[in-house]
Amino acid sequence: MKINTNEINYLCTWNNCEIVEIHTEQSLRNQYKDTPLFNYDNGEFCSSNGLENFLFIQYIEYSKDRKNAKAFAKFIDDNMTIQRIN
Repeated sequence: MKINTNEINYLCTWNNCEIVEIHTEQSLRNQYKDTPLFNYDNGEFCSSNGLENFLFIQYIEYSKDRKNAKAFAKFIDDNMTIQRIN
């Protein structure tokens, strides 16, 4: 896995780290564009470290601002976790 330090990177795990990937926003969109993650009408909600639930597309926007308390929150949905790592 290669980390592009010029972009925001996300650690993505499934099934308690059975599968581990590192993505940028673009690589997430490329790989998961046809899944509920990027469905603007019926998107996936997360539960994240006691913060309110929000759509994954909202999480991506929050994570772009390092000063936002939600920027490094974990996005958790069923068997997957996504978290900004840089």
